[in-house]
Amino acid sequence: MAIRLGVLPRLALVAFLVIFILHFLSTSLGPREEFADDDPNWSERLGLDHYADWEAGVADRLGDGMDKVRDSLGVIKGGLGWGVQGTRLGSLYELILTSNPSPGPAYFDERTSLDRLRLSSTRVLGHSSGNAPDDADDDDSTTPANRRHILVTGGFGSMGKHVVRDLLLGLNGHKGRTNGFDEWTALDSKSDEEDILITLLDVDDRSSELNHLLQSAPISTPLKVKGTDPRAQAFTSSERTVSSFKRKGKLRIILGDVRDQDLIKSLLLPAPASETQTSGSGFRKVKLKNHVESAVLIPPVSGIIHLAAYSPSACRVNPMDCADVEMSGMEAILNGLERDGESGAIGGRKALVAERPWLIMPRRGEAWAEIPNAYHANASTESMVESHRLLKQFASKHPIHSLLLQLPSSHSIIGDPYTPRFDPIPHIVESALGDLPVQVYTLPDNMHDSFLAIDDAAQSIIQGARMLELSSKKLYLRSFAFVAELEVVGPGIILKSKAGPLAELAKATIAITQSLSPFAEVLEGTHDPTESADRVARMGAMRKTLTKALGFTPTITIRSALKTYILSLLALQSTYLTKQVNIACSTAPSIPVLEEGLLGLSGCNVQLLTVIEGAYFTLGCSAGLEGKHDTPVALVGAIPFKEGVRGVEVLAERGMEGKVDLQFRCPVTKDGKLTGESDIVVWADTTDGGEFSEAKEAGPRTIAEWYTVDFASRDARSFTLTLPPTEGVAEGDEPKRRLTLKDLRGSYKSLIFQAAAPGEARPMQWRINPICCPANDRRKDLWDYFKEDPVITSQVSFPSEDGRTSLSESTLSMQRCKALRAEHDRIVKLRKAVKDPEVTERCEPVRGEASLWEAKDLQICHNDCSAPIVCLASETCKCTRDRCGDPRARGPFPAVAYSERRSFSAEKAEPVTLAQRVASIPWESIILPGARRAFATPLVDLPQVHVVDLPDTIDTHMQQAACYNIDKSPLPFMGDHFLVEALRNQSVGIEEADFVLVPYFQGCYYNYLQENTFKKLADTVGFAETRIAAADHISASKIAIPFTHDFGSCTGWWPRLEDVLGRSPPSPMDQAIAWQVNGDYNTRCVKPDRDVVMPAVSKLSKALASTFKSIDKITPVSKRKHLAFFAGGVRGFGAVARTRIGCGRTSQDAKTAKVLYQQFAEGERYLGTLNQAKFCLLPRGIPAWSTRTFEAIYAGCIPAFVVDRNIFPFQDILDYSLFSVSIPENEAHRVEEYLATFTEAQMFELQAHVLRVREVFLFKEGEEWERKGPLFFSLVSMAMRLYLGYPAVGGCASQLALR
Repeated sequence: MAIRLGVLPRLALVAFLVIFILHFLSTSLGPREEFADDDPNWSERLGLDHYADWEAGVADRLGDGMDKVRDSLGVIKGGLGWGVQGTRLGSLYELILTSNPSPGPAYFDERTSLDRLRLSSTRVLGHSSGNAPDDADDDDSTTPANRRHILVTGGFGSMGKHVVRDLLLGLNGHKGRTNGFDEWTALDSKSDEEDILITLLDVDDRSSELNHLLQSAPISTPLKVKGTDPRAQAFTSSERTVSSFKRKGKLRIILGDVRDQDLIKSLLLPAPASETQTSGSGFRKVKLKNHVESAVLIPPVSGIIHLAAYSPSACRVNPMDCADVEMSGMEAILNGLERDGESGAIGGRKALVAERPWLIMPRRGEAWAEIPNAYHANASTESMVESHRLLKQFASKHPIHSLLLQLPSSHSIIGDPYTPRFDPIPHIVESALGDLPVQVYTLPDNMHDSFLAIDDAAQSIIQGARMLELSSKKLYLRSFAFVAELEVVGPGIILKSKAGPLAELAKATIAITQSLSPFAEVLEGTHDPTESADRVARMGAMRKTLTKALGFTPTITIRSALKTYILSLLALQSTYLTKQVNIACSTAPSIPVLEEGLLGLSGCNVQLLTVIEGAYFTLGCSAGLEGKHDTPVALVGAIPFKEGVRGVEVLAERGMEGKVDLQFRCPVTKDGKLTGESDIVVWADTTDGGEFSEAKEAGPRTIAEWYTVDFASRDARSFTLTLPPTEGVAEGDEPKRRLTLKDLRGSYKSLIFQAAAPGEARPMQWRINPICCPANDRRKDLWDYFKEDPVITSQVSFPSEDGRTSLSESTLSMQRCKALRAEHDRIVKLRKAVKDPEVTERCEPVRGEASLWEAKDLQICHNDCSAPIVCLASETCKCTRDRCGDPRARGPFPAVAYSERRSFSAEKAEPVTLAQRVASIPWESIILPGARRAFATPLVDLPQVHVVDLPDTIDTHMQQAACYNIDKSPLPFMGDHFLVEALRNQSVGIEEADFVLVPYFQGCYYNYLQENTFKKLADTVGFAETRIAAADHISASKIAIPFTHDFGSCTGWWPRLEDVLGRSPPSPMDQAIAWQVNGDYNTRCVKPDRDVVMPAVSKLSKALASTFKSIDKITPVSKRKHLAFFAGGVRGFGAVARTRIGCGRTSQDAKTAKVLYQQFAEGERYLGTLNQAKFCLLPRGIPAWSTRTFEAIYAGCIPAFVVDRNIFPFQDILDYSLFSVSIPENEAHRVEEYLATFTEAQMFELQAHVLRVREVFLFKEGEEWERKGPLFFSLVSMAMRLYLGYPAVGGCASQLALR
């Protein structure tokens, strides 16, 4: 029989309908196999113990509403607003009744026992209209809608800020995205007008951070202003601020603790019964601080988003307080939800259905196990057990709609620009932005970690809140009580290789930021493909469950989330830089302002600096200088190595022409001692043109005792010095005579005032560098060189012709503005590249040896601890590890970190002794993120070393007691002996070695610049080169040479060595890693983040170990008499800062002095004084460091570094901010003011951490393999370097060109 073709579609439709109806009946009426009656655990899993009471009792509680639910006819329809109308919700209620592992089967209602109740999402939650009642029927089943009032606890936390932002702005970030990373779409143009009130509760006010998030969210609705006036956009953004939402009555901020029972109860007060019955409004009139209105109408809370908790990583710092926040916080909330007169009896027939807000409790998963046996690794999971139990217990007796939302690990959520910088992802991103090394360890446990964009995480919370809000308003669902559990899983990451997700994320970060970072992925453990496949499948099932349960699917890709995060960081940095540029690049002061500054310096001792042949010199008093000096002032090197800082006292007055005139004075000496008097330095007449002379000796030859200042460059604050006109000669009738060099080519730099003829030497330009002024704050503020010292910030040129260092013309003080602008330009280009989807991503760079690294010759950028990004690499500089620390790494309550104290307790905490506090500090808390995995490696498993066995003709150090016996050594530079001898005991064959150590006992030679020293190095390197050549796997990055004397590898190193060898330095030896004590990166011979900077041996090592053998021998900081102590000479690079510290302190009484300067405490010698000072001042020494650093640390004296551009021992491993303070060198004259700001509690914490790390800085012969001392940390440093691959020049398109 023929069938017409037109009938086929109709038959297909009928068949489809029949199948659909059969499927409908089977799913609606069929039994659930997951909860078969013979399963003994089903009721326990569901928490349903009273099924037998259900048939008899449920009708009285639900009435007609029960019929709707049982017959699958109820429809939840409508939307909450919040940017969405007609929200399509998921099947949360259906999944509550299943055994699906996510959400967990946690349906708690001991009164109604709805274990067999089938709540189908397609009919109950509005996914289809089949068999649904009409609109009027459902409207009758819904309570009147009040103004929504949501309490967000922990609203200033990382997740809380984003949730509050989206609630206020009505953003629905998971839909309507066009590019996935920087556009927002509100589905309803009226969403910004949604009638909602957010109460934000937190312990700290971070309104500025919430402001940034509100204003940086793009405006999705078209502006209702014609034209292109940019003020329209600015006005719209200005309305999206915390203060604006406060004024509108949409936001109120309460500072308080979620554990405060009285506070929480006041926030959760229900509407008065009379108001609810009569008006249905339930509003209370409340007066709020910081609001424009004198009173606002506060409706009762309709929902709670409970985010107040420690982050999982912060939970490790105090598990007891973390658990207390969870448990006591939940107790306070549940107590606030109790209602008077409510009958909660299980068998009760007429229980009241009280007005009660819904509750959603999002929590992040445990932080990654970055290291084996991490400190309190499961603290977060354990802390939540009791709070979950309390909520489930409450739900068994009270109607409440609640949701436990499990988010991914706190380390896996990407996007908050305020995340602690030491968390893994921020650390990777910041390292990439600074061209710093990125090393990732891939463990089997984190091969398939799920990343999630913070915008998706916030939307999952809000979507859950939408469901709870809608369901709690349905009359036929109000008697239900349930605690649903659901896990949010991110979209996953597409693995392009066997690398783990974190390694792929790191590579993506390096590509997005156009970074030159060295990179390595270290694979550890065995990878089980079957287990990985199962895990991937489980995560896929979780994503499907999330979509089904909440009607929400995370869609933001990891790459898009990374871009959003990077753009947010760059936006913050750009805002910060704009302010800094405005300061550094401001218009130079006018001449009158500069002259006022000079007048303010009258009476000060200053350096008069000038540049000769590219190096700084100073005009200073010559008394006490070595060599022949016929005049009272002389030109000497700005950095003294023997004689101390040379300066002159200046007096400043207005001259006859209205300009500033200066007078110079020098101290008077008698029999080689200062008399306390000073004499005027005059310009006297001589047969060869004149000279500086003392006034008492010049007599009638005096020409002038005042010198006129003419500013030559306002930007540089430089000026010339001019003699006044000759007496009797009218102004303008003779050329001005300015101070200049008499003979540029002469070794003796004599000066003369003369008129410069065409083609002759130009007049010298001078800059004033104040050293010491009388106690007058006005002087400290008038002259801006108190804020930036050109000597300190200049570039070191080393070595010079005479074997001494010199300073080239300032490269920082003069170019700070230029550097800031370069950084700002880098941000502009990078933001443009990140935003542009058409920009072709760079190819995978060829990585190889550090000698080919594209960034190896770049200078080191400036670190700014106040900036959002501490350091940002540019075309001209790369970064190094800083000492800024992470202020957010110690959790929300830093005062109780790494203790068992509670932050919110009426009980007074028991006092903790210094020894107890030291013992409670875990090593993990002091180690920087990039070093944690290497640090956790046992000493015997760290990189193996082959020590080159030098012949006796070269290695002669054991023949000289001064080279190996510290008691007989003239200098404390024996670290090479301790290290080499310890490593020699564990040396392996070169074929098995991970790296090679070439012994070079630099500390054996007192005068390390002598020719025989370089001959010794040449012989050592030449011999080592022949041994290493046979090992193909030993490259430059796997060769280490110790340099333990003062300037480390800077003592001629390869430039002088080439002269001695008579040829170019051997390769790869010229790129070897230096184990050195010098970390001054003002020099070119230190390779930051490649060289290992280690401590030097102290001459007092044995005395320190004996005197301060145990912590009970160390005086707690609270009992120390003096604020600070400085001991040391005044020469070398630190001479200027050391002189400034001593200004006004050279003749003080040691009994009453707050800062001891070159004097001991009363009745004490050096070690005793170390035990009596809270801080030890540590400015630069002859080089940039001092052995007193390690002595102070071992004695429990908090190091106060007065050093800017220097790397301290193991600075890329240890968080120096926890056990030291840093004072800018240009603030050396304010050390007392700076240190006085620290509280006793802060100093106690600093001292405890000092003592925790003190063994790192002291060598102990024969014990190095038994402790975490200098040897252990040196090997950890090598483990962080050996596997790095450096982006090579030419291996890809030059990244410097892209910048």
